[in-house]
Amino acid sequence: MSNTVTQREQPLVLVVDDDMLLRFLVREALESAEFAVEEAENGSEALEHLQRLSPEIVLMDVLMPGLDGFETCRRLRALPGGREIPVIMITGLEDVDSIQSAYEAGATDFITKPINWLIFSHRVQYIMRSSRAFRALRRSEMRLAKAQEIAKLGNWEWDVVHNRLYWSDNTYHIFGQEPGGFEATYEAFLKTVHAEDRADVEAAVTDALERRAVCDIDHRIVLPDGEERVVQEQAEVSFDASGVPLLMAGTVLDITERKRVEELLRTSHSNLEIAVRERTAELAMANRLLEEDITERRRVEELLRESHRNLEIAVRERTVELETANRRHRRAQEG
Repeated sequence: MSNTVTQREQPLVLVVDDDMLLRFLVREALESAEFAVEEAENGSEALEHLQRLSPEIVLMDVLMPGLDGFETCRRLRALPGGREIPVIMITGLEDVDSIQSAYEAGATDFITKPINWLIFSHRVQYIMRSSRAFRALRRSEMRLAKAQEIAKLGNWEWDVVHNRLYWSDNTYHIFGQEPGGFEATYEAFLKTVHAEDRADVEAAVTDALERRAVCDIDHRIVLPDGEERVVQEQAEVSFDASGVPLLMAGTVLDITERKRVEELLRTSHSNLEIAVRERTAELAMANRLLEEDITERRRVEELLRESHRNLEIAVRERTVELETANRRHRRAQEG
């Protein structure tokens, strides 16, 4: 069980050579350096192995019957994932033409015959470590590029001395450009800036170069198809010992959608304020009418109470009159 695990953890090398003795010597040298080894005696067999194996390195002789090392390398590079596998070509001493052809076919490095077995495994280990570091860097760059794409963020550098711009792929995307299809100079960048914002951008850059200020500015850009976007640029400048600006490095963030939402919120807030003022005026008018109605009702109620009091007085006076008249009438009848 432990032996199986150890075997899996060993980096795998595919050795391709029609010379059985050389394959044996290579295997001995690599296994003593704790590599796992698979062998192929020609190019066709090597391509078959690559369909089922995932070697970290391929060691391949240049001259073999059938598919030679050059053609095998070219076909290897065309396989899925084949571009990332280091291929070390084994060629004759001072065979300059073979070395040139090997690089043109996609070889990573070469080893000349006769092989120096004292440094052979160390060289393979160095190339393997370099390949792993390169793949890790590629994965990191891909993750960074994906994160920037999701965040609509790009990074850039401006070599102030030589007036050269470096843009990340997502910076090109933000500006509506194809990578490599843009004149990478400061002046070319300024042409992409909206005409009404260009002076502000130049002033911010000049301030960063002359006063060492942090460049932080929002501005509009115009894409090749005429579309306008709003971006936020943030950058800092590196200076040499004498204070001469060397490099400006920064980021660009596409804030078009944020600005659109902010504008919608401002419009909505403005409309809400207008609606509140209008409703407040309506309520104030309704309140005044209500107060007037209440006042009128109180006046009518007071009039009614006054009329009721006058009526009671009149009724009492009339009652007294009737009672007096009635007493007189009875006395007249009795007399």
